[in-house]
Amino acid sequence: MSKNKTIKFQVQNILMLLLAIGESRREAKAESEDNKSPLIHSWSTYNNYVKICIAFGNWVKEIFHIKEVADMKPYVSAYLKYRSDCGLSAWTVRLDAAALAKLYGCTSDGFGVDLPERKRSDVKRSRGEVKKFSEENHTDIVTFCKATGVRIHELKALTKEDVFTDEDKVFVLVKCGKGGKSRIVPVLVGHEDDVLKVAEHCTDDKELLFKKKDIPARLPSHKYRAMYAKAQYQSLTRPLDEIPPKERYICRKDKAGVVYDKKAMEKVSKMLGHNRISVIAESYLY
Repeated sequence: MSKNKTIKFQVQNILMLLLAIGESRREAKAESEDNKSPLIHSWSTYNNYVKICIAFGNWVKEIFHIKEVADMKPYVSAYLKYRSDCGLSAWTVRLDAAALAKLYGCTSDGFGVDLPERKRSDVKRSRGEVKKFSEENHTDIVTFCKATGVRIHELKALTKEDVFTDEDKVFVLVKCGKGGKSRIVPVLVGHEDDVLKVAEHCTDDKELLFKKKDIPARLPSHKYRAMYAKAQYQSLTRPLDEIPPKERYICRKDKAGVVYDKKAMEKVSKMLGHNRISVIAESYLY
């Protein structure tokens, strides 16, 4: 490769070849030997991986004076250890490893480094009070997020026509969720009027519910997604003695002994735009 190729250029070229927007992740996983897709199925993942791999490349270039990304693989383990020693969370380090595994066409296990264990109790994202954010100054947006559990990028794209009623129930249509997938979100019972009120303020069906300038940069959307998830789960879960053993999700580690209703988890998972109920247990029902 030419010496004029920057780290960014090299990384983008490699990862661009793995882009499979619109292709089935499930089919790709089924065709692989390790049940993991070797491709990248969303732009958000691609952009995140590009940033991570560029940071790695610049680190290696600065310390070891290597300019070719293809020659940097032997230094991945040192980089991951460095990132862990910096005090970064297990989630961050494992995301680094996943991105670099895509870059070099291997698995995270192939780097010969023991990755830190992820613990639910270590999660810091949107837990507790968020600095420099006032819920009182953004009542409409906060209430809307608590009532729908939408992601921040989904919130920014919602229009008046995306809010609709069916048999006295209110729903929100998310046209482009995670991975480009659409879904219909049931509004939390008791908050229907709050959501309809926001839509009524729009004069045109295509008008955005919230203007970009009105959405605060520090909006803790994940916190409100968790509140939505817990409220919906509580409304759907069955008494423990009515849940068949096969339909019980039994937690381990720091939540050992806690039992969830798999059926309720599956429904809430779809509301949030997730496929795995383990995500609900680890990141939302805390």
